[in-house]
Parts: sequence; structure tokens; C-alpha cells
Amino acid sequence: LGHASILSKLQNDMPSFKREVQVTNHIYNVNTRSSSSSSLSSSTTSTSSSSSLSSFVSSSSSPYRHAINNVSDGGDAFTVSVVRDLMQAQPDLIAIAGFVWNEVYLQKIMRALQNISTNHNNNKNNQHLRHGHHHPSSSIPLLMGGPQISYAPRGTLEAYYPHVSYFIRGYAEDAFSRTVQYLAEGRGHQDLKTIVGLHIAGHDDLNQ
Repeated sequence: LGHASILSKLQNDMPSFKREVQVTNHIYNVNTRSSSSSSLSSSTTSTSSSSSLSSFVSSSSSPYRHAINNVSDGGDAFTVSVVRDLMQAQPDLIAIAGFVWNEVYLQKIMRALQNISTNHNNNKNNQHLRHGHHHPSSSIPLLMGGPQISYAPRGTLEAYYPHVSYFIRGYAEDAFSRTVQYLAEGRGHQDLKTIVGLHIAGHDDLNQ
């Protein structure tokens, strides 16, 4: 989810979780012109929880990196590539870093994930991270952070990102780790609301 410190904090905290969590970091580099060597970076993190109660599974030693060299089609091929890749990970939660330069791609990706994840959920038995505590109820929950969230005015997040279940404003190291932990352990909204910086879609936006 953006900064490496967020993933590092999660990895450090995972031994204390009551449920085993697996984390896969996906990094997508988008060259806006095929002839250009400069790239824009977008990051997503997918997590899944195991039915095992053992304490720890380390995340992948290196992130999955994907270079997309041509987005002249408006990003449609890029969207298909990203969604296919994320769904192959069979996630229970997808976390996305939102920046102004990846906004157009994120909107396409989130809509595509929403459209296909209902069938994914119907065929999947592991429900720990979903646990019925998100909106919309039929999809793989999406969690979003980054500047696009942190600087959004109070009460506007659901309108900007109707497919997102959870939002984190500000520094996300503690909030992201605790959110993953609470969802994996099946805790409800009362516990989730104690996490500073976390906004649950459909609930009061405290703009923390």
C-alpha cells in the first residue's frame, strides 16, 4: 500500500495475529508513452487469511512487478492485466494506494473488480477477511489509502470511490496493520471504529 514502511509494519505485527495472514505485494509500472523510460508507479496489496490458527506466514520476499509499456487504449488492456493478476492471488482483501497520477487507472480497475468478484466470492469458502463487515456485501472488500484519500473532504469518499469498503487517511502504518488483523480475526464494526484513521463506507466520516 504505497510506502514500504506500511508493508513492513504489517509484517512485523503479523506474529501477534490470531489468524494466519498471507500478503502479496503487486507493483505496476505504467509508461505513459511507449518510447519513454520514465514510469509511474502504482501499488496494490492483496491479503488472504488461512483457516489455520498458526501465528505467522511471511509475505513474498520480493514484490510482483509488472511493466505496462503502452496505455494508448485508455488503459483497458492494463485494467484487464491487473485484475487478472489480482484475482489469481485469490484475495480476501485488496488494498490500493491512490495518487493523482494513477486515479484514472484505479477507477477502471475498481469497477472491473466489483463486476467480477461476486462470482469469485460464490466459489470461495474462506470468508475470514470478508466476514460480512463491508460494503458492498457481494464483492471482495477494497481498502484505499494515499493522498487521494487523505486530502478528500469529509463526507465525499463514498461518492468518489463507491466500490471501496474501507478508507485510511494519513499515515497508514498502524491503521492498515490493525485493519487487516481485525478483519482476519472476524471482529465487527465496533472494533474497527476504534482504529484511528480508518473510515468504513456507509458510516460517519470523522475525517481523522
